[in-house]
Amino acid sequence: MTHFNVLIPPQYFDGGMDCLLERLKDPAIRQQMKHKMMAKDAGFDSYYRNCGGWDGVFISVLPKTPQYEGMFVTEAAKLMGKDPFEAYFDLVLENRAEGSGIYFSIGEEDLCRIIMDDNTVVGTDGLCKAMDEKGHPRAWGTFPRAICHFHKEKQLMSLEEIIQKMTSLPAKRLKLATKGVIAEGMDADLVLFDYDRLEDRASYQNSNQVTEGIEYVIVNGQIVYRDQKLTGIYPGKLLLNDHEIVNRGKKIEARLQELGSISATPGVPGIWRAILTESDERGKALIRSWMEEAGLVVREDAFGNLIGRLEGEVPETIMVGSHVDTVKDGGLYDGACGVVTAIEAVGALVKNGWKPYYSIEVVGIEEEEGSRFDLSYPGSHALVGKLSPEELTICDEEGVSLKELMAEKGYDGDRIAEADVRSYVKEFMELHVEQGAVLDRNGLSIGLVENITGMVDFEVTVHGEQNHAG
Repeated sequence: MTHFNVLIPPQYFDGGMDCLLERLKDPAIRQQMKHKMMAKDAGFDSYYRNCGGWDGVFISVLPKTPQYEGMFVTEAAKLMGKDPFEAYFDLVLENRAEGSGIYFSIGEEDLCRIIMDDNTVVGTDGLCKAMDEKGHPRAWGTFPRAICHFHKEKQLMSLEEIIQKMTSLPAKRLKLATKGVIAEGMDADLVLFDYDRLEDRASYQNSNQVTEGIEYVIVNGQIVYRDQKLTGIYPGKLLLNDHEIVNRGKKIEARLQELGSISATPGVPGIWRAILTESDERGKALIRSWMEEAGLVVREDAFGNLIGRLEGEVPETIMVGSHVDTVKDGGLYDGACGVVTAIEAVGALVKNGWKPYYSIEVVGIEEEEGSRFDLSYPGSHALVGKLSPEELTICDEEGVSLKELMAEKGYDGDRIAEADVRSYVKEFMELHVEQGAVLDRNGLSIGLVENITGMVDFEVTVHGEQNHAG
């Protein structure tokens, strides 16, 4: 179940929903949409073709035209006296692209083969906010449906096997150590049902129907459902893989403290690790050891950016990380948090034997802050091929150029172009702790951004005559 407008090719959404609605008023554009939706090589995930045509597209919710809810598009089109394509376009337009549909795009044979695989578990992402809302029956009947359909009707597996797929197997997969089986010391989460009367009644036309045959639901030892009604007791809680999550959080915090102890100004508040200093080298050596411990293959590029790689199925790469240097009197977190957290996250994947489709690189970027050289983001610029040879000639306060210092530390400024990763990096993602009041004003704990504004330094000379008027 998803938006009713998803059958329309994505290019017609350019400019937003208002632009889509304007396009739907044009008969010529409707014809273009129709041809693209029917094309075998459409170049997008065509829900129309996936469903085998309009007979597989079910109308769930249309706020402006509820009389068509509970019908397939072909049925609605017949009532409207229109071609199914024209009926669909009219319904999207009249409902201002709002509403939802259910798309029948998987065959029964495939479904049966999938459920019988040893690794398949039963679960649902179904939501229900109100009894009178129309939704998907999976919000009300997923688990009894699995028992009734795959065991009682199809006889594909035993009762014990299908119940295992919705209890102990997903609990094990999610590492919920006290869930999934009935045993001493485990959480008392139980469903008591009458096998002979068990029947899932939720349907596509009437989604919010209580299952027949469930006598009791017990959560944490307390009865929360009885006689087909909730009891008003709510002993449930948010489930997390507590032990592992808490331990990883503590490990990240401990490593940030350890990295924060490396500073050019020990014994005073704040941290300072400027590019190509002794404290910078010690900090990067520590980060390298963590990358290697996590199972990454580590290298430094021509500028000194530290990169740990986990090979995936394809060479295309997702890069994650942040910068490793600090401003003078800097804090523990900032960029370091993004590097240390990324190492821990990728290390967890390696530990669990997971091989990603895309390769992953964790990067510790040199010199984001510009605290030694009057230069913004040279490490990042090197990664995207934008660090010019002229910028390497800039000098610090002692008159030493960046290129000279790099040569002294074993980096070749003439090979800086080799640091460019654009040929194989597909996406970059960064966790960063930054000061500012925006999140606080909006009551948010985290912000998701697509780009940032970089630092730019200007030196301004004012020519004139001093003349105080007061």
